Amino acid sequence: MRIFFCIFFIILYAFISFKAPFLYTKKKLYIILGLNLVLSPILYLLLAVFFGILIKYMNFSILIGFYKSNFITCLLMSLIMVSFFNLFILLIADNLVDVLVDFHQKNNASNLNKNPIKYVIENKEKIKQFYRILIFLASIFMFYAIWFKME
Repeated sequence: MRIFFCIFFIILYAFISFKAPFLYTKKKLYIILGLNLVLSPILYLLLAVFFGILIKYMNFSILIGFYKSNFITCLLMSLIMVSFFNLFILLIADNLVDVLVDFHQKNNASNLNKNPIKYVIENKEKIKQFYRILIFLASIFMFYAIWFKME
């Protein structure tokens, strides 16, 4: 079951990192990912209280193993990681490249045909993709650690 959730979150992360920026506006992605960051801990607390009540008052002894395991914690950490890292990509990596290019186009127009400025302007989208791929590869290791190395 852990491998299923690990693969699920890797696929979800890849979708949000590589497909969602083309499907939604940046503002909408900021709102969705920000809400996920805020609501995930609240959901975690509600689930913990819910399972605690089921175990204590309704004698659902089958849930004790699930409640004592770190499954809910892994789920929360995965949701927060997906949101945090994608917000990082949107806010830092993408905007950093955009601001760099805009600055040079406005304030350094005489040097736009010289390297490295020319290279950055011509390959702006490739640089953004490089950031996304690098952070995606790091996230695979993080999901592995969350789902298989947490005891």
